Amino acid sequence: MSDDGEDDIAAIARARAAGSELWAEHAPAGDPFAAAVRATRMAMIITDPHLADNPIVYVNQAFCSLTGYEEREVIGRNCRFLQGVDTDPRHRVQIRDYVMNNRDLHIEILNYKKDGTPFWNSLFVSPVLDRQGEISHFFASQLDVTERKERERGIERLASDLAEAKSMLEGQVDERTAALMQTLETRTKLLTELDHRVKNNLQLMISLVNLEKRHRSSEPEHEALEAIRVRLHALGLVHRKLYNEDSIGRFDVSEFVRNIVEDHQLQSGRSDIKLVFQTEPVSVTSAKAGPVALFVNELVGAAMRYAYQGRRGSLKVGLRAIRQGAAEVFELSIADDGYTAREKDDTRRSTAGTIVALLARQLDASIDWCEGDAHMLVRVTMPCAEPEPEPGRSQVDLSSDGRYVIGRH
Repeated sequence: MSDDGEDDIAAIARARAAGSELWAEHAPAGDPFAAAVRATRMAMIITDPHLADNPIVYVNQAFCSLTGYEEREVIGRNCRFLQGVDTDPRHRVQIRDYVMNNRDLHIEILNYKKDGTPFWNSLFVSPVLDRQGEISHFFASQLDVTERKERERGIERLASDLAEAKSMLEGQVDERTAALMQTLETRTKLLTELDHRVKNNLQLMISLVNLEKRHRSSEPEHEALEAIRVRLHALGLVHRKLYNEDSIGRFDVSEFVRNIVEDHQLQSGRSDIKLVFQTEPVSVTSAKAGPVALFVNELVGAAMRYAYQGRRGSLKVGLRAIRQGAAEVFELSIADDGYTAREKDDTRRSTAGTIVALLARQLDASIDWCEGDAHMLVRVTMPCAEPEPEPGRSQVDLSSDGRYVIGRH
């Protein structure tokens, strides 16, 4: 059959004769190749390039079963009749070029059965050489790989769907991230502004206290105003630490204790007091930072003021985390080479001692003034976490006349 579909009786006859001659040459001699080609379940054909359009001259039964064509419909035709409307033209050109150049070929091409059913054909084509080394025929085998190709296409579609979903999710994540970054930037600006305002307000209050001190002549008034200034300074130190802290929601007590003790020594001018720190890492919730800071400030300030009257000494500050059942608590202690009973009593009865007692109720802290222990001024234990609010719990408040009083929730 020619390319335009018209029957060419002479060409078909020549192809049949060539096939018969080929088969007569091999089959009677018991050639195992011929027997294998006839018996195998793999579709196979043989073409003769010496005839016009390289027609099929032999086809086995497996080929007929695969394609639905009978032998008489195949012999004499070029195998391109298996191609159809959706066959890739590039594959057609590739087959033609390989055959023209007498090269081996493997290709997966979309072919069509007699009834029009498409199938993916894994096609192998090889030239066959005669005894003189010349091309005598082409041998081709076909294997239906439609199921595998469908699986591959299913995987490709799934991969495409996943890639599309991934791209969509990434887009949503990018949008959400951008929105969160914008929110974070806005909140950061607000936090920075709030930080500046708090610092400015604290500094303004400290300046007002200093100004008030200059207009007061009595020593008690100077001492009271100085105590207020020191407390404001301690709160400012807490604020700076909370603002710069890497761990949000936690306050490093151990570092603050060291800073506040060194500040008190510097302000008092008592360089003759040796500072000894025996502290472990301890942190509390940020909600407790202010009260804890005031608590530590009052204890240290009272110790510096009342416990070293006319003598030198070593101020030993201890801090450690301990467990009490399921609760995490910490212990703060202030010790010296030797406290007198009067020093302890003065410390406990001072304004600072009163504030410490009030703060202890708010912080659920227990205070031990270590009566009978000349080397220990005070030992305090308090929980690291914020206590649950309870009816009747007291907290520190400041009355209108400036006295510390106990308030109720």
